[in-house]
Amino acid sequence: MLQRAVSWVSVVFFMMMMGATAAHAQSSDLAITKTDGVTTAVPGGSVTYTITASNAGPDPVTGATVADTFPAVLTATWTCVGAGGGTCTASGSGNINDTVDLPVGGSVTYTATASISAAATGSLSNTATVAPPGGVTDPNPGNESATDTDTLDPQADLAITKTDGVTTAVPGGSVTYTIVASNAGPSDAPGATVADTFPAALTATWTCVGAGGATCTASGSGNISDTVNLPAGGSVTYTVSATVSAAATGTLSNTATVAAPAGVTDPTPGNNSATDSDTLTPQADLAITKTDGVTTVTAGGSVTYTIVASNAGPSNAPGATVADTFPASLTGTWTCVGAGGGTCTASGSGNINDTVNLPAGGSVTYTVSATVSAAATGTLSNTATVAAPAGVTDPTPGNNSATDTDTITPVADLAITKTDGVTTVTAGGTVTYTITASNAGPSGVAGATVSDTLPAALTGGTWTCVGAGGGTCTASGSGNISDSVNLPVGGSVTYTVTATVSASATGMLSNTATVSVPGGVSDPTPGNNSATDTDTITAAPSAIPTLSEWALLALAGLVLLAAARSRRMLR
Repeated sequence: MLQRAVSWVSVVFFMMMMGATAAHAQSSDLAITKTDGVTTAVPGGSVTYTITASNAGPDPVTGATVADTFPAVLTATWTCVGAGGGTCTASGSGNINDTVDLPVGGSVTYTATASISAAATGSLSNTATVAPPGGVTDPNPGNESATDTDTLDPQADLAITKTDGVTTAVPGGSVTYTIVASNAGPSDAPGATVADTFPAALTATWTCVGAGGATCTASGSGNISDTVNLPAGGSVTYTVSATVSAAATGTLSNTATVAAPAGVTDPTPGNNSATDSDTLTPQADLAITKTDGVTTVTAGGSVTYTIVASNAGPSNAPGATVADTFPASLTGTWTCVGAGGGTCTASGSGNINDTVNLPAGGSVTYTVSATVSAAATGTLSNTATVAAPAGVTDPTPGNNSATDTDTITPVADLAITKTDGVTTVTAGGTVTYTITASNAGPSGVAGATVSDTLPAALTGGTWTCVGAGGGTCTASGSGNISDSVNLPVGGSVTYTVTATVSASATGMLSNTATVSVPGGVSDPTPGNNSATDTDTITAAPSAIPTLSEWALLALAGLVLLAAARSRRMLR
C-alpha cells in the first residue's frame, strides 16, 4: 500500500510540473536594424551595412535565425560579433542565413561589405530579418525586419583622346586619326555619345572596335555621332581615314567628344573632349614640259613650242610663276589656256613671266610661235621654268624646268564579271560560266592577268576564250585559268568555262574570277577586279527503276501462265 501511495504522489507531482511549464510559454521581443548610413549609392562602388539583431526579453532565445538575401546587384562578404552574451557565425560571404543565440539584452551585429554592380539602376533595396525558433512567441513581431533603401546614382568618368600622330599635315594628302573613348567607372554608361564634326577641309571614313565589353557602330563615313555602350573599364576605338582638301590653309583642328547618357553623372567632365591640331604645310609637285617637236630648226624659219606647267599635288599652288626668257635669236608671241581649274594670262609677246593658279591636278598650256633669227648660229637652247609660290613647298624641284620632257603614268580601270546564269546547280550535273574581263581605260594594258581557281567541287573544267575590241587571250585550256591577256581601252576577253559538279557536292558552290594589272600600271577602282558566282547545290534526283522490253514480255508471260493454271483448276 505504501508503494502505491508513493507512485500516486509521483504522478501528481509530474502533472503539476507539466501544468506549471504550460502556464509559462517562452516570450521574447526580438528586433533587427539595418543601415548603410547613406541614402544614395554609386553603381560600381560599394556599401557597408550594419545589421544588429537583439532580444529585449523577457526570455532568452536559443536558435533564432538572422537572414538577409542580398539583391543580385550586390556581391557581399560579412563578419559578425556578439554582445551581451549573443553568439553568431563569425564571418561568411553571400547571403546571410545564420542561427544565433540571443540572451535577454544580448545582440549580434553583422558588418556586410557589398560591391554594387556597375550596371545597377533604379533603387538599391535590401531587407534583413530576425525570427524566433519554434515554441517562442514574439509579442512585437513588427520589428523583426528592417529595410535599407538607397537611390542609385550612376557615375562614370568618361574620357576621350584623339591624335593623328603628327603635328603637320599636307593639303591634298591624308591623315589618320585614332579616337579612343573610355569609361574609368565606377558605373556603366550605356547609351553614351561619341561625336566628331570634321572641318570642311576633311573628307572622312571611319571604323570602330570595342574592348572590355564596349560596343559601337562598326563603320561609317562623314561626321561621327555614335551611340555607344561603355561599361566600366570598357573603351571604343575609332580609326578615321581622312583626305585633306588640296585648298586647305592655316591650321587643321579637329575635336572629338564623349558625353554621358541621361541619368549618368560624369564627375570629371574636363576630359570629355580632345582636340588634334596640325599645321598645314602645302606641298605641290609642280612640273613643266617644253617641246617644239623637232630636233633641228632653220635660221630665219619658225618654231612652235608647247609649254605645259602642271601640278600633281597634293596641295594647290595659287600664285605660281611660269617663266621663259627667249634667247636673242628668237622673236615670239604666245597664248595660254588652263585646264583642271588652272588659270593664266591669255596671251602676250616676248618673254613669259606669268603668275598662274595651279590647283592640284590642274595645268596651263602655252603655245609659243617664234621666229628664228636669220643670223642665228650654234645651238638654240630655250628653257621654261615653273616655281611654287611663297608658303608652298615643292617636294620634287628637279622637274621644275624642261625643254622636251613628258611623263606618262598608265592608268587602266580593269573589271571582271562572272555568271553561270543560274542560282542552283545539281550535284553530278554541269555548269557553264561566262567570265568577261574588260578595260574601261584610260590606258591600254598589255600583260594583264585573268585568274580563276576552280573549287574542289568542280571537275573536268575546260574553257575557251575570245577577244573583242582588240583584246587577246589564250584560245582554250583546261582546269584553272591563269592567263596573260592584252586589253586595249574598250577591249575585252570572254571565257566560257564548262565543268562538272561533283556528285557528292553539297552546300554552296562559290567560284571567284579576278583580273589584275601588270607592274607599272595602276587600277583606280580595284573593287571591280574580282567577281564571284555563288549557287546552291541540290542533290541529284533518285533514279526510278524501269523494266526493259524483255523484262516486260517475261512478266506478261508469267501473268498469262498463272491465268491458264487457274482455269484448269476451275474445271
